[in-house]
Amino acid sequence: MKSPIQNARDIPLIILLLVMGFLSCKKQEVEPINNPPEILELSYSPEAGVGGTIFTLSANVVDTDGDEISYFWNAKIGEFIGEPARAQVEWKSPELTTSEMLLIELTASDGELDVTDRIYIMVNKPETGWLSGIVHYKFTTVPIEGVIISVGDISTSTNGEGEFYIEKIPVGSYTITAVKEGFDMTSVEVEILYLELTEEKISLSTSKYSTTLEGIVIGNQTSNHKEGLKILMLNPDGSDSELLSTSDAEGYYSLESIPQGLRRIIVRKNDLVLFDKELSLQETTVSFNIDIPEPFEFTDGRDGNTYQGMKIGSQIWMNENLAYLPSITSYDIVSDSIAHFYVGSYYGTDVSEAKASESYKTYGVLYNWHAAVYDPNSSSVDICPDGWHLPSNDEWKILEETLGMSSLDLERTLAARESGKVGLKLKSTHGWDEDGSGSNLSGFNALPAGFVNTNGGFLSVGSSAHFWTATPSQSALSYFGRTLSYSSDGINNGSSKARIGKSVRCIKDE
Repeated sequence: MKSPIQNARDIPLIILLLVMGFLSCKKQEVEPINNPPEILELSYSPEAGVGGTIFTLSANVVDTDGDEISYFWNAKIGEFIGEPARAQVEWKSPELTTSEMLLIELTASDGELDVTDRIYIMVNKPETGWLSGIVHYKFTTVPIEGVIISVGDISTSTNGEGEFYIEKIPVGSYTITAVKEGFDMTSVEVEILYLELTEEKISLSTSKYSTTLEGIVIGNQTSNHKEGLKILMLNPDGSDSELLSTSDAEGYYSLESIPQGLRRIIVRKNDLVLFDKELSLQETTVSFNIDIPEPFEFTDGRDGNTYQGMKIGSQIWMNENLAYLPSITSYDIVSDSIAHFYVGSYYGTDVSEAKASESYKTYGVLYNWHAAVYDPNSSSVDICPDGWHLPSNDEWKILEETLGMSSLDLERTLAARESGKVGLKLKSTHGWDEDGSGSNLSGFNALPAGFVNTNGGFLSVGSSAHFWTATPSQSALSYFGRTLSYSSDGINNGSSKARIGKSVRCIKDE
């Protein structure tokens, strides 16, 4: 045990220790120690991606002092979605032309001290493909312009031909949507493959921009209802569309969902086209009765020959070559002033023999112009039967215009005049060389009888048909006529010397 004196000696030491302890506590209150934050882990998902991939970035950061932490994410390229100032953020990778490891940094701060760490994310060159296609009206190949085509977040619109093209589509399965005001929206499933072009045909339906065409099919001579005929809309390239109707017992037909605009409608019996016309359809419902050409028979009282006639537009034409043969001329005799009659490929001068020939039965008679315009044995003003006459140049033009020839071509001469394919519609469906036959849509049934040359002799049997008009040209001893060829769908309007032997088609008097 210490004595009181020893205890007294310890008092200064105790006081010193107390003072030192107080000073130490005071110092800590003035200058506390601050520890920096610590980034324990940076992570991301998915593990890799391509341009446009959304990555989720996460930071595990602690601060031993319990200070509030601020986050600062940074990337040289790409795009942060929202504010990059959270422990977990989203980053959209950029489009790259090559695969690269991209650097992303995180700086964490407690307000005084910062700490930085980094990660590398693999962004691959995208595996993409291409998509192209065409949008058309349902049941047809009529294109639709201005349709918005969307694949994922990529969109484009169709051009005037209904075509669209999209590139750099990441591989995968998609739903294509096709949208246009006034049309029903359409969706199509598609698979985009790496470095491949995928093609799609998309059809849209619309009640706003389509027409229902309906009417009665009748014969233009008898007015009888025509049953069982196929009424069909053609595509722009002339192929059959899926818009088809069949006339019933009352001749009624109805074609629905026809795209509005200029459309070509045909009537077909088996493989034979009986009617072909372009219609301008602008309303939702259009009534249109169809007249089908019907042949009728009549007899030439001079020789008892029987012919068929056909109404074409407002005119009635013979659909056979005239075969009236009052006399016959040797094939090698020609004249610009005297009437001569020939039978192709017959080289004699006996009328009975000539009439027995296959050429006469098939092609009728070839006449020079004077024979065609005057018959000395008849009260007619020309070689045609009573009630009929040799057509003028203008009457031929009416026929050509009816069958679709342009007004410009009507006035042209010495040219094939291809507009409307009038020659194709006039020519018979058989008998022409080198598959040069026509559709005979008009019912005119032009046959390739050839002609008698200026120096005599028969030429071009099987390859051409030549017909006189009653109209003189401005050239001396020349007269207008029409020529059809196996090699052309048009019809020539030219003048020829009167001596040439040609076929005659008569037109009925009004």
